[in-house]
Amino acid sequence: MGEASIPVKKQVESSEIQIGFCKFCGQSYQLETSGVCGQEQLDEWASEKCDCSGAKKAKEMKIQEVKAAGNIEKLFGKYDAAQVLLAAVHPVAICAIDSVTVNIGNGVKGTIKLTGKGKIQVKKTTTMEDMMEN
Repeated sequence: MGEASIPVKKQVESSEIQIGFCKFCGQSYQLETSGVCGQEQLDEWASEKCDCSGAKKAKEMKIQEVKAAGNIEKLFGKYDAAQVLLAAVHPVAICAIDSVTVNIGNGVKGTIKLTGKGKIQVKKTTTMEDMMEN
C-alpha cells in the first residue's frame, strides 16, 4: 500500500506516533498524535500532508469552499437564506448539483454555482421594479 516509514523522534514525550495513508495515492505518513486516533482521522491528516495530484485537487476544492462560505456571509450575513446557500457549497463544488437559487423576497435572490473556469460563484441579485396603474 504505502512505503515503509523511517522512525521519527517524538516532539512531545506523551505523544504517540501513528501511521496514516493518503486517501488518494496510499502513501503512508507518520503522524504524531496526543493519543490513539481512529484510522479515518489519521488518513484524513495524511491526505492533507500529501502532495499527490488527488490530494492537491482536494486541497484546492476545500480552499474554494471556504472562500465561497466567506462570500456568502459577506453578501447575505447569517440569515436563513445564507444557511441554505452554505449547505449548497459542497454539492456545487463536487458538481452534484449545477446551482442553487434562493428567493429571499423583496426582489432579492441569492445564487451559487460553479463557473466554466471551475470557480464557485456567489451572486446576490436585487431587482427594483417601478409600476404605475390608472
